[in-house]
Amino acid sequence: MIIVDKEEIMTNDNITLYLEKLGVMEKICNANTILIKPNFIYGSYAKADSHIVTNISFLREIVKFLLSLNQKALIYIAESDNIGYEFAYLKFENLKLPQILNLNFDEFNRVQLLDLSRDRLIRIQNILFKYFNSVDRQLWISEKLFNSDIIISLSNLKTHTNTGYSGACKNLFGCLPAFDKSYYHPDIHKVIHDLTLAIKPHINIVDAFYAMEKNGPINGVAINCGFRILSEDAVEADFAALSLVGLKPMKIKYLKYLSRKNKNKNYKDVCYPSIIRIKKPSLFVTCMNKIGLTIQKFGAIIEKYGNDLHTCTAPIEVIAMTLRPLLLRFIDIETLKKIKKSIMTKWVIINEKFKTI
Repeated sequence: MIIVDKEEIMTNDNITLYLEKLGVMEKICNANTILIKPNFIYGSYAKADSHIVTNISFLREIVKFLLSLNQKALIYIAESDNIGYEFAYLKFENLKLPQILNLNFDEFNRVQLLDLSRDRLIRIQNILFKYFNSVDRQLWISEKLFNSDIIISLSNLKTHTNTGYSGACKNLFGCLPAFDKSYYHPDIHKVIHDLTLAIKPHINIVDAFYAMEKNGPINGVAINCGFRILSEDAVEADFAALSLVGLKPMKIKYLKYLSRKNKNKNYKDVCYPSIIRIKKPSLFVTCMNKIGLTIQKFGAIIEKYGNDLHTCTAPIEVIAMTLRPLLLRFIDIETLKKIKKSIMTKWVIINEKFKTI
């Protein structure tokens, strides 16, 4: 279900109608925990009224409505760290949360700020993952996030110099607890694919009233596209939003990956006539991005090899460490550990014999 809302000020009656159409009203009313994931990238520095971050006024209306609809639920506003000393708690402080929500005493006690980088983590596994699919690449996310009864992805539509577009699915990238998420940038499309499969928000909102074009998601130009998308499907929400701003969803690699996973839904049919055409990132920025990511990818491989190398205590370890990535393509990690233990035991015995000679 896709809802295209063209009323910038969303009333409680409209929200109620939309939630009923999405089939989530009963779930929200019965929920014990509701988690809202806004987009607070650069939130430690950005002004609350900039289009860099999620519209705080809209967040306030959503929180107020949920508090009135469900009298018992605990509501989390969740965000994680980013590189550049963008700690989650500093984002909340800079954006004046939760004070800016204008909550009364009872409401204040039912709204909590959740630091996704410091919550207890839980490992998520899925055979369909493209990136987090090995012992060296594990997906760990906040336990409170994963166990929330209702998850709401609250994003604003933005162009993105790396992925091309930022919306419902890309917003989930901010759920990763890592401080330096740039580590994932060379494989970001696979990472977003995996996060979308793992988290599956119940409500996905892409706010294009509060959009950004050109060199987003930080250095772009603020723009009001005149609509807002709501859907229970993050991929569907992004397909609809992109078509409305004149961009092709299948040109976004992570959406291309995700559209192939659901055989019961043809996302290519989710197409609307564009009502506005937003401007993409400049050619120079796009080229520099690709060159930089290529260098970063090779640099990360060298860095990891160097880190593993400096911990080796014997020549046999150097050989095993060097061959490990290749061997893992053919045998599982537990078998490899047994082989390594056996070789190291024999190596110790051989060393001892040489010492006695």
